[in-house]
Amino acid sequence: MKYLVFLFILSSCYSTGKKSGLRFTERIQREVIVDEVVSLPPAGNQEELLREIELLKEKFHVWQEITTEANDGLSEIWPLLTKKCLYCHNKDRPLTILERPNPTINPIRIQLEKGINALDFSSKFPLLAQGNPSQLAILNSLKSTILDKSMPPKSYTLLFPWKKLRAKDQQKLINWIDPLIERLEEFDQKYVLPFEEEVTKNKVQRVFQLKCVRCHGNGNSKGEFGNIENLDELIRTKYINEKYPEESLLFQVMKNYEMPPNIRESLSFEELDIVLQWIREETADL
Repeated sequence: MKYLVFLFILSSCYSTGKKSGLRFTERIQREVIVDEVVSLPPAGNQEELLREIELLKEKFHVWQEITTEANDGLSEIWPLLTKKCLYCHNKDRPLTILERPNPTINPIRIQLEKGINALDFSSKFPLLAQGNPSQLAILNSLKSTILDKSMPPKSYTLLFPWKKLRAKDQQKLINWIDPLIERLEEFDQKYVLPFEEEVTKNKVQRVFQLKCVRCHGNGNSKGEFGNIENLDELIRTKYINEKYPEESLLFQVMKNYEMPPNIRESLSFEELDIVLQWIREETADL
């Protein structure tokens, strides 16, 4: 019973709307905790359940602190983003005359939509991206593109040289991203990972969420490869070698640093071991 109550409380903390990232609601403060404390189970379980509720309250407040700090920092670099990034990464920007006609075949509009799908600053933090990737995945990817100087793209800065990110611009963005990544990793270590069952399937799901889903899950299918979040289907695809798991295409492209395409986001040895172990376990009974 206590686990059902705990799951109910936890599920009430999240919004399942279109925006990406963790979205707590105020309901945890008012209705859920009050209602559940009033209707606690018998005395033997009350103490444990109260600890779980207190942890959820703490988690809520810490997330609010992270969000506030992230948006305060974002406000400081907003003029820079407005000048260099928001033309392609803000869905609320009014369309120009050239962008309005024939949206399905208009090359300018198509490129604009690709930019917004990749990263949208319109709601500030939490950041938005197609496929609802984690905030850590978005921020790590953003950091890689800045360090690699791949954004804004060279084809764009050739036409608009003033849009190029200078060294001082890059440093301002990194100074906002790095502490935020650190806070989010600490958040996961304290409030997320300890409550995940230590099984290979959960571990590989997390690896895919951090490194793959942004391009290959939740509606994204770059290279005609998508739905990576559905592990039960993935294990039966052509990307998995049932007889020789270590020769699976999925594992090989990761092991050979072909995917993710940016070397900075490559899987660690530990993450590679998790992927291979998952393939071995899931194919053992096929």
